[in-house]
Amino acid sequence: MTLANLARQAEAFCAEHFARIATPTQYIAGFRTRLGRELALERQRDGIYCWSEAVSLADAPASPECHYPAEKSRNSNLNGKNCPRLRVGHAVHYWIFDRLDPFEAFLRWYAQSPLAAAVVEPTAVAQSEVVAPLQSVEPVTTGQPAVAQLEQGSIMGYQITTIAETLDRINRDLFIPAIQRPYVWAPEQITGLFDSIMRGYPIGALMFWDLPEGSQDDWEIYSFISDFRHGSIHNDKAELQHGQPVTLVLDGQQRLTSLLIGLKGSYIIKQKHKRKKSDDAWDEKILFIDLAQSPEVEEEGEDDDVSPIAEHYRFAFFDHDQRPQNKAGELWFEVGLILVAKSEAELEQMLRNWVDANLNLDESRRAIARANLGRLWQAVWRDNALAYFTECSASYDRVLDIFIRANSGGSPLSRSDLLMSVITLRWEQFNAREETEALIDDLTAILNPKRAINREFVLRTALFLNDLDFAIKVQNFIPSNIRLLEQSWEQVKEVLRFSARLLRDHGLYGERLSGINVLMLVAYYVHKSNPPASELQISAEDRQRIRRWIILIGFQGLLALQTNNTFKVYRNAVRRALRSEAGFPWEAIAEAFRGMGRPIDFGQEALARWCSTALDQQPQAELLLSLLYADDLPNLQRRALPLVQSRHFLPDELRRAGVSDALAPVVQGFANKLILGVALSTAEQEHYYALPFEQWAQTLSPEFMYSHCLPSDIGLYRLEQLPEWVSERRRLLGQRLFNLLANLVPSSPAALPA
Repeated sequence: MTLANLARQAEAFCAEHFARIATPTQYIAGFRTRLGRELALERQRDGIYCWSEAVSLADAPASPECHYPAEKSRNSNLNGKNCPRLRVGHAVHYWIFDRLDPFEAFLRWYAQSPLAAAVVEPTAVAQSEVVAPLQSVEPVTTGQPAVAQLEQGSIMGYQITTIAETLDRINRDLFIPAIQRPYVWAPEQITGLFDSIMRGYPIGALMFWDLPEGSQDDWEIYSFISDFRHGSIHNDKAELQHGQPVTLVLDGQQRLTSLLIGLKGSYIIKQKHKRKKSDDAWDEKILFIDLAQSPEVEEEGEDDDVSPIAEHYRFAFFDHDQRPQNKAGELWFEVGLILVAKSEAELEQMLRNWVDANLNLDESRRAIARANLGRLWQAVWRDNALAYFTECSASYDRVLDIFIRANSGGSPLSRSDLLMSVITLRWEQFNAREETEALIDDLTAILNPKRAINREFVLRTALFLNDLDFAIKVQNFIPSNIRLLEQSWEQVKEVLRFSARLLRDHGLYGERLSGINVLMLVAYYVHKSNPPASELQISAEDRQRIRRWIILIGFQGLLALQTNNTFKVYRNAVRRALRSEAGFPWEAIAEAFRGMGRPIDFGQEALARWCSTALDQQPQAELLLSLLYADDLPNLQRRALPLVQSRHFLPDELRRAGVSDALAPVVQGFANKLILGVALSTAEQEHYYALPFEQWAQTLSPEFMYSHCLPSDIGLYRLEQLPEWVSERRRLLGQRLFNLLANLVPSSPAALPA
C-alpha cells in the first residue's frame, strides 16, 4: 500500500470513528492532528508517525514503541524526520505505521484507554490548516459537570463532500451574503489551489449558514461569479423563488469562486496599455492542465533548496479563443472538461480519446497523462476534498460573530470589510454594500485618483461628516452611530459627489490630485456651510480659496503625517469658525495648524522651493504656477511656458547676448525653473514665439507684467541682467504668494506694493 493510499484511508477512518475524544474541539489538520495533549499524528514519507510525550503507551497493540530521551527532545530529529515540538525536556515515545490495520487497532485502543478520558482540550489548530473536522461520538464520562449547551438545533456539525457535489449546489441553494467582500484572488492563487487539490493537500474548512425559513427578505443575497473580470467588485443579486431553501457561505467564498472559475467559468483580464471601455481590451482566460507534465515527486534526499510551496502540477490560464498548441511532450487539457465524465466508464472513454489516441506522446508521456487525468477526475468526483460546517442558528448576532471570527485569520478581510458587515445587517432603508459600491464607482469616475477609493474611505468620511470619531474600529460602530450613518447617508452621498465635481472643475483630479483625503476635508466644509436639506452651493471666491488651499497643503506636505490628528484639528477649526463667519475659514485653519507645529503659511523657505521647482515637473509645476492666476490653467486656456526659451541658454546664444563666460553658469542655472514660468493664452503664445526674447519683452504692458507677477523695469529684460531679474521677480512672487488666500484677484497694477 502506498503512503498516499494509507494516508487517505487513515484520514477517512479517523473522520468516521474518532471525531471527538473527550473534548469538544479536535480536528484533523492535513493529516496532522492532536487527539489530546498526550498524542499527536503526523504524515511522513514512509508512514504515519504517532507521537506521545511523558506517558509511555507500552501496552498499546502497536508495541514495541520507540523511545526518544528527554534530554534530546529540545532538538528532536528522528531518522531525519521532525518530531512535533511537544514539551521540551520530556521523553518522547513514537510508533511508525505503514499499514492501516495496526494503525486502526492502535487508535481503537487509544480511544478506550484512560488517557483519552484524562486529556484536556488541545491547543487550537490554525484554521488555514484545517481539512475536515471530525464527526462527533459520545464523550467519555469523567464525572465533571456538563458543559453549557448551545441553543437547540443551532449546529449541524462538520460534513465532507466532493468538489463536483459542491459545484452542483452553487447558485442553486448555495449563495453569498452581502456581508462578504468581493472576489479578490489572482490567477496564480487559483492554479495554486488546484495544485493543492491534485496533491491531496488540505484547502481549509468552509463555513455555511442555513438561512432560517421565511427570512430571505431580511438578507441581501448574491450569486457566485463564474466568469470573473479582474478588478470587478460586483456580484449579481440572486434571483430566488419564494420559500426556496438558501444556504449562505460565511467562510470560503474565495475558494469556492476559484473552483467555479477553474471548472465552469473563466478569468477575464485587461490587456496592458488598452482602455478599460474598449471592447478588445479584455481577454477571457480558461484554466488548463498539461497532462503530460510529470508532477514533482518528494523523494529521500531531495534538494533542500526547492520551495515546499512550489506547484507540482502544470496549471495555466490560456485565452478562450486561442487554445494552447501542444508542443513536443505536452498535452494541454481544459480542466472544466473533467465534469463531463460523471462515471468511471466515461472517464475511461475520455482517457482513450485524449491520451491513448494521441500520437504526439511517447509511451512514458502517455502513462503520465493517464495518471494525471485520472487523478484530476478522482480529485473532483471522488475525493472528499471539501469539509464544511453548517450553522443553523436563527440569531443574526451569533451568525455575524461567527462570520467576523472566521474571517479574522489567514488572509483577513480589512477592518472596513468586517465593519461593513455590521452595517449591512443593521441598516433598514438601504443596501449598504450596493450603496457604497455605487458611490465608490461614481467618485472614481469623477476623480480617477492615483490610489483606489475603497470602503474604508467611505466609512471614514461618513463618520467624519457626522462629527464622530472616524477611526475604523469596532467601538465607533455602535448601534446609535450606525443609525446616524443611515439617517445621514443621502446627504453624505450628495456632499461627496458635489465635492468631487468641485475638485474636478478646478483641475484637481487624476495625477493632479495629491491624495483622496483632501476630498474628506472639502466635503466637511461643504456639508457644514450649507443648511440641512438645502441645495448644495459654494461661492466663486470660496472655490478659488479651496483650490489654492489644496495646492498649498499638498506643496507643504501637511497631510503626509499624523493624518487623523490633522483632520481633527481641521474639523474643529471649521466648526468653530462657521459659528461667527461665512466663507472658507482659511485663516482659522492656518492658525490651528500653526498651533500643532505645521504652519501652512507661504514663507521664504516655501518660496525658495517654489522658485526652484522644475518647470517640466508635471503636474506639480502647473499647479504651483496656477497659484498666481484666478483659476486652474486649463480652465483659463493658458499654457505654462518659460519666460526665456531653452535655446537662449545655449553657450553660443549667451555669448551673442553678451553674457560673460563667468556669468554663464549662473544664468544657465535658472533654465527650466518655475522662477521663469508664465502661463500664456493662445494669442499671447503666438506673440511670444514670433519675437526674440528682448524684443518681446519691449512689447509687454504694465497690466501684463502685473498679472504675471513680472518686474516692471524693462532694463532687466536682457540675458546678462537675468540674475537681477530673478531677484526682483522673487520679491514680487513673495508679495503675491505670502498673501495667497487673502488676495484672490488683484484689482489693478496700481495695487503693486512698492
